[in-house]
Amino acid sequence: MRGLVIAMTVLALGATGCQKDSVQISRVGGLSPLVLPFPPGNENKLKAAVKNFGSERWNGGILRAMGFYNPNGQKTIDPAHTVLVEHTQLVPALDPGQEVEVFAEAPISSLNLQGGSIPAAPCVKGACNGHLHLTLEDPSAQQLPGPNTEVSVSWANSGEAKDLVVVDESKPKP
Repeated sequence: MRGLVIAMTVLALGATGCQKDSVQISRVGGLSPLVLPFPPGNENKLKAAVKNFGSERWNGGILRAMGFYNPNGQKTIDPAHTVLVEHTQLVPALDPGQEVEVFAEAPISSLNLQGGSIPAAPCVKGACNGHLHLTLEDPSAQQLPGPNTEVSVSWANSGEAKDLVVVDESKPKP
């Protein structure tokens, strides 16, 4: 059933992903953004890209990642055992049709940690679940309008793609 949810979510993102005249968080390798384990060490890593689907040059902005992960693999969220993350990454100017990987296999534990979290605790396959919220913003930190500019990613302890849930939470373009 979860595989069906992911497939439907990917189709929904894909259906809105080609909207004309917008810059969006795009799919990399068929499924993105994603958090999955990559070698070495099977640490969960974030992979995300931004694409200019518009007809004019976009002058760049920010991709903000906020959320938490649980390096102890507990199913319940206990603030004492949860790592809070917030990280901003500059997105360069993009010509029409141009795409750039903003987070290319960035280890979850390398993202900036907020106070009260467990410093640099690794997030490895089989022992870590979490949720990230990605927001695409202009240089003044205002969210861009349109689809795929606010996307959430949740992953399970299994580290399997079938357990990854990606949801477009963007507000419609006015």
